Amino acid sequence: MRTIVYIDGFNRRYESAAVISNDGDLKMPIRVVREELGLHVTVVNPVLHSRHRSAAPSPDPLPANASFVRLAARDVAECQFPDRIVSPKGARLVKPDTW
Repeated sequence: MRTIVYIDGFNRRYESAAVISNDGDLKMPIRVVREELGLHVTVVNPVLHSRHRSAAPSPDPLPANASFVRLAARDVAECQFPDRIVSPKGARLVKPDTW
């Protein structure tokens, strides 16, 4: 992820990026892309559990070329496949309980 944000940013392959993460390790690459390259980066923070409410990848206050969106657990849950799926070839797939 860090490599893509850097390399694609330096090569001007995007004008705006969306980074879906709650990982504080991405704070520095996102900051560099925003400050050094002037590119817009939106951090989309998936809040899956109460212990994951960090806004680590994005500064507070946000610079002008930044956005921050927090996804609630219900938003993430609505994008999940059902707990049990049968593939077109008949394979039965079951989502692990830990998901």
